Amino acid sequence: MKAIKKLTLWIVISLFVQFLGFYYVDSKFLSSASNVTIKKIEDFDTDEKEYEDVDVKISDNASKIQFSHNCKYLSYIEKNHLYVEEIKSEKIKKVQLEDNSEISYYKWLPDRDRMLIVEKNSGYNGIKLMVSSYDVKKDEKILIKDFKVYDENIEVSDIELSTLTGLTYIKTVDSDNVSSIYRIDRMGEGSKIETVPKYISNMSLLRTEDILYYEGEVYNKIYSSQDNKEINIDDVDKLTLLGTDNEKNIYVGSLKNDLVESIYYKTIESKQNLSEETDVEKLEDEKNEFVNDYENNFTQIKMTSPSKSENIFINSEGKIYVHDKIRKTVTNEIDKSVTTYNGEFLSFRNDGIMVKNGQNISVIKYKK
Repeated sequence: MKAIKKLTLWIVISLFVQFLGFYYVDSKFLSSASNVTIKKIEDFDTDEKEYEDVDVKISDNASKIQFSHNCKYLSYIEKNHLYVEEIKSEKIKKVQLEDNSEISYYKWLPDRDRMLIVEKNSGYNGIKLMVSSYDVKKDEKILIKDFKVYDENIEVSDIELSTLTGLTYIKTVDSDNVSSIYRIDRMGEGSKIETVPKYISNMSLLRTEDILYYEGEVYNKIYSSQDNKEINIDDVDKLTLLGTDNEKNIYVGSLKNDLVESIYYKTIESKQNLSEETDVEKLEDEKNEFVNDYENNFTQIKMTSPSKSENIFINSEGKIYVHDKIRKTVTNEIDKSVTTYNGEFLSFRNDGIMVKNGQNISVIKYKK
């Protein structure tokens, strides 16, 4: 009888321990991905040396030119093929695409030697967008998710992703200029999200939260994917989305005659932190006389000179850069440091600008 009692007791203890284990796994690891929050502990630097300005010769027929985050690799499209060149060795790889596919869009990850590739595939089963991860070092492409689409002219126009949350948002535009946004989590589960406007211009994803901001193209209204509510600032009619930074700040610009006159930013709190005081004093010591606190938790930065939104860039540290095409300069709007260049301005980077001069592509770091 005692043996039976002991056996029963051990069975109960065993079941209780298993139940706790299953509960922990279910609540911590298998919970819904609809609300993803990552708490930033610290930033870890890679062991790679910081690069200097880069200058590489490239074919005249190359398009959609990009550099990896550390400028170790150069990538481009030529004759519908995607090529990746290791700059130091000058070795060039052609990325293998699927049969009956063409590149619709690709983007380097912001902190590693990988890229996200979207191929438009046309086959017997119709048209689909195939989203893959490409590891440059291993020369390995892995399919993450595919979406069936019903417009042969559909193209991917933007990708927003976070390596911290593992979330990817892909914006497509069809032949009627109607936009769709697809969400993919780190498990490869994908879905189309609901948006308020059908025509979407810009979008930006918070690095540590599952919150995507997107801008309506027609009325210049900005919405959050968290609740699809419109962002409002007192006495400002038209807003344009400028970007987000690593500290959960969103940056928007007030528009007048299609020019940004002021930039507004605020820290976005996750749902569990909404009761805490919102930090709107970021960079206050640095920005001082350029900054005014706004009554609805936005902080205003008056532009030195109004500028088109495409000439304004917010990097991951929250620094604001403004491109002047005529003067061939890029100016830090806060500390007024100026980066100059020769040739054709191609794009902003997190740490500098990409410029084409003849057959040479250069990356020039921002002046400090």
